[in-house]
Amino acid sequence: MKLITMKKRELLDLCIVLVVATILSIFSISIHTIGSLYSFSSAYTDLPLAEFLINVSFLSLMGLLWITYIRWRKAAKRQAELQNIISSISPDVLLAVDSDRTIIECNDSLKRMFGYEVNEIINHKTDFLYFDWLSSESNSDDWHEIRDMLEREGFHIGLATGKKKNGETIPLEIITGHLSDRGGAVQLLRDITERKRAEEALWESEGRFRRFTSAVTDVIYRYDPRNNQYDFIAPSFELQTGYSLEEIESNPSGVTRGITHPDDADRVFSEVDDHIKKGPGAGPFCTEYRVIRKDGRAIWVSDRKDIEFTPDGKVYRINGIVRDITERKRAEEALRESEGRLRGLFETMAEGVVLIAPDGQILQVNPAAERILGLERSEIEGRNYIGSEWKILRPDGTPMPPEEMAGPRAMKEKRPQKDVVMGVERPDGSISWINVNATPLINGAGKLEGVVGTFADITERKRADEKLRESEEKFRSLAEESPNMIFINKKGRVVYANE
Repeated sequence: MKLITMKKRELLDLCIVLVVATILSIFSISIHTIGSLYSFSSAYTDLPLAEFLINVSFLSLMGLLWITYIRWRKAAKRQAELQNIISSISPDVLLAVDSDRTIIECNDSLKRMFGYEVNEIINHKTDFLYFDWLSSESNSDDWHEIRDMLEREGFHIGLATGKKKNGETIPLEIITGHLSDRGGAVQLLRDITERKRAEEALWESEGRFRRFTSAVTDVIYRYDPRNNQYDFIAPSFELQTGYSLEEIESNPSGVTRGITHPDDADRVFSEVDDHIKKGPGAGPFCTEYRVIRKDGRAIWVSDRKDIEFTPDGKVYRINGIVRDITERKRAEEALRESEGRLRGLFETMAEGVVLIAPDGQILQVNPAAERILGLERSEIEGRNYIGSEWKILRPDGTPMPPEEMAGPRAMKEKRPQKDVVMGVERPDGSISWINVNATPLINGAGKLEGVVGTFADITERKRADEKLRESEEKFRSLAEESPNMIFINKKGRVVYANE
């Protein structure tokens, strides 16, 4: 592309040479003319000095003109070479157009971008290469309006759709500059296909992110503490707090502090400050606090923060997710209340209660179990319920093997075991007789998580039964040894007769 003009410096040099040469010539001619007219003297009549000056002026003029011409040619050559280099290495197409948008010159990038040779598009209108040329500012393709803009601002940036020789279209960015000496313009045509793809990918990504943040109830945010503004905050903020996005964006720190429950505010902001002091390696952290909604209702939230730092250790951004955990807090409170009631019942039950892990370790016992077994809680918890520390008896007084005990059977068979009578030797050597019920604890996946056992102290009943049996034995012995012993009930029916 040969858009070559003389540089201002070379033009100035040429003008100076012409002026100096002209002055010398006029001066010499003037002396010669005056001398001829007035015949000052023979020295002046011949005027050898004047002729000499005229000759010198002429030769000087020609020499200076030649030197200036050589300098101008070299400068023009350098400029042409530079323009040719720029034209050949530039991936963009450079066009020169006249006042009616006719293409008059073009660089070699045309073939790479459009597939045309330069001579194929010369003298064509620019519509031959592109259409839908719109200004990025005025959204207009009016050439006169664009030329007015060039006169005012010197350049114009617009977008268009390029037409390649094979029929394909490409998106273009067109930068137009004013050519005052030709009444036309210079245009740079840039293929922005990759940029468009990147913009579309970004737009799609942002669209997915917007849809995601609009669908979730959690509040996702990105906060700039240096400028006290949110780079992003999810629309769910309005649903969660009752405040509009405009309200939080107009005064981020004020609204944040204002909606944080007064009883929690100092703790929360202190936790954030303490975490910031740990520096970049601290990682994310989570804090829970109450938020006062715009309608005055308090909700519990979990705020998980990830703090970004600048290379010099200053806070750059705070990213976070705020989740409404009010229902979880209510469930936890209800669970605490329920556990409190159960613990009260657990502690006051007359029956002994033990909680046993799957490996047989006793995890927890109640006061009734301590009393029945004659051991402190600290002596029971941690033991294995079939360990050697225990001496377990059958009702007949013989040792009871583990497979007959209620707890092991409940674990093995995964079903409740009821009314298993067993004796447990106390530290003082006495025997506590107990009636045991054991229930396996099975989770939703069918996995055994332990056994809960309850047992009633039947020692006194066992003793009473023993005394009754002994009394019956004595009576039976007496009856067998007495002659003619017969017992008849009220109905006259014989219920016993000895031999």
